[in-house]
Amino acid sequence: MKINKLDINNAKEIKYFYNFVCKIHDHGHSDFTKDFFLFKESMINKNLIIFLSHSKNLIDNYFMIEQEKKINRTIIKSLDISKIFQYHEIINTIDFSTSVETGIRDSETSKILSNKKFRPTETYNFMELEKTNYKGNKVNIDEKLFQRKSFDIKTDLEKLTNLQNICFRNHHGYQENRPQDILREINYIKKDNKNNYILGLINPKNEWVGYAWSYYNLEDKIGKLLMCGSLKNYRNHGLASSIVNFSINHLFELGCKKIRLEVDNNNSFAKKIYSKMGFNEYDNLKWYELTK
Repeated sequence: MKINKLDINNAKEIKYFYNFVCKIHDHGHSDFTKDFFLFKESMINKNLIIFLSHSKNLIDNYFMIEQEKKINRTIIKSLDISKIFQYHEIINTIDFSTSVETGIRDSETSKILSNKKFRPTETYNFMELEKTNYKGNKVNIDEKLFQRKSFDIKTDLEKLTNLQNICFRNHHGYQENRPQDILREINYIKKDNKNNYILGLINPKNEWVGYAWSYYNLEDKIGKLLMCGSLKNYRNHGLASSIVNFSINHLFELGCKKIRLEVDNNNSFAKKIYSKMGFNEYDNLKWYELTK
């Protein structure tokens, strides 16, 4: 097998790699966009290092290295990460002074469990809700104290950014965002033929105290609850359940057939809420730390 480094600035090589990932199953911690121009843009903007493995002049595997300098972490994504230690040129590229991690779904076939160089760290559950299984219940909130508010990019971008950073500050792999980072993600989702739906809960001081960020795919009619959270002092009052239920109802009214989400396996409180709504696990994502 041959290995070569992809030239990120070569459109022909990017297209070659894009054609390969379009043919393979979803895997790892994130899915690739099916839009070529967005695919190419993401390769360049994230400053990725990509190696391609060939067998009989065809790609049979890849290794995508992304550095997250803010949190001193390196993520590696691959169709088969178990083969990475076969290639010294890849290992020599990785900065092992950072936390080097990879995400593997249960639905993938991999031999990493028997490899002592992979240490399990975190597990996330993939859950989905069919419209016919939805067991939504109206959660009443004191409307004198809290109001629902649709996100306005002109007035709420900084408020949403601050709230998200507070809610997910200690979340595994979370990098603190700036308003321009949130705006970039909003625009990326729009370009990928998906519609954002960001709903906030505000208190009498017009402060955002909770939110739910979801989107739906215009083509396959699948929605996703991307993120939701509330400030610590406002938890255990049904606010999260209320805003999630409202968002789910909205997505189904727009024509979604199913809604998906990811939740920390250790977050039993959130999992209990989602299960009561009718969500079921359909896969798991396990994170591993690599040691040299």
